[in-house]
Amino acid sequence: MATYIIRKSAYAYSDEYYYEQALGVITETFTDKDEAYARLTKLEVPNFRRYDMGEIEQLSICGYLHKYQKERHALDDYLMDTLGFTILTRVEDTDDLYVDMNTHLPDALSDEEIMKIRELTGIRFHELSVFENEIKFYAIWLPLLNKFHHVEHGNAEDAIYFFNSYDEALQYASKMNLTRILRDHKPLHGTLEALSDQPAMLKSFIEATEHISYDEDTKEIKTNYQFWLAGGFGGLNALLKNPLFEIRDFPYEQAKHVPYAPFEFI
Repeated sequence: MATYIIRKSAYAYSDEYYYEQALGVITETFTDKDEAYARLTKLEVPNFRRYDMGEIEQLSICGYLHKYQKERHALDDYLMDTLGFTILTRVEDTDDLYVDMNTHLPDALSDEEIMKIRELTGIRFHELSVFENEIKFYAIWLPLLNKFHHVEHGNAEDAIYFFNSYDEALQYASKMNLTRILRDHKPLHGTLEALSDQPAMLKSFIEATEHISYDEDTKEIKTNYQFWLAGGFGGLNALLKNPLFEIRDFPYEQAKHVPYAPFEFI
């Protein structure tokens, strides 16, 4: 029997727009699909009506214009077809679209139409996750710190990031900023033979990958911020004797008790 779990998204502010930093805590669990979707709609629609669409990454002029053009054009077309007008503005002499600050979705939109906009734009304030059999989550274990990756705010070590699939956790971990761990613990110092059971493959990886190098004088692997932004740590981690991170099972019973409040400070 399938289980339907609603999780609340955790948003952060970039000084220019709000963006979804992580899929946050569990809020409700259902065994009935229709009941779960009805509840999701009841949670999502007020947020879409309340929030300034011009301050959300997918639509903001300060967001990634080219990254979200497909979603913006889809919303533009949908509003024109549904209402006969749009809330999007075109950048002069381009095909790029954005939503101005202090712009809300029109009141004339029905709840069903707002959920369609949610689908078209990828904006979500809650997510409905479906588990066909066993409910299984994953979290990122940091061996050098001997703890799971968690919200770094005050004493919030119980606010652990957890993911619906192994691949989601790995993708997130591959783009983590591990600067502090690299600086404090120096896990990338040593000969390639000392760092990896496959030194030839590690050498090939370094030579074939941008923003990473091996310093023969200091005997260390060096990376920069562009390396982790590109998700480079996933490939590097797989070649290390002592991994920077591990993807581990995270029990449902523990996930249910992860608090949401610390995520609000991300």
